[in-house]
Amino acid sequence: MFLSCKSKKSKDLFTLNSLTTNYDTLSKLVKTKGDTNAYEEIFYFYVESPNNERIDSILYYSKIMASDFNYYRAYYDYLSILCEKGKIENNWNRLSELNLTKVNAESKDEIISWLNYMLINNVITQKDFDSVIK
Repeated sequence: MFLSCKSKKSKDLFTLNSLTTNYDTLSKLVKTKGDTNAYEEIFYFYVESPNNERIDSILYYSKIMASDFNYYRAYYDYLSILCEKGKIENNWNRLSELNLTKVNAESKDEIISWLNYMLINNVITQKDFDSVIK
């Protein structure tokens, strides 16, 4: 009788404060291949980043992933960051809880435009779109 134990490979955990791969490489992977792992690494790097460029950077990469590679999560990442940019509390779990009534006109238009884009790309339904408090 033989007993065999195979060691399971475990995934390495990375801190969100450090990019494990060269930033240029990650950026290229996102822009040319829609690599979700590279996107996640860049996304979380910027989410934790305190600098002023973080919102624009997250918008940039999440729009690429949503628009060019139809990455479902990126649609919502983009929407969440638009809400943050428009100073909307990001405590909504469903679109029916998203309240745009106190948002400045420019931010409101930007968010509604993105919601329309999500609707056109079948990420949300008409019911979801209509449920947003405008």
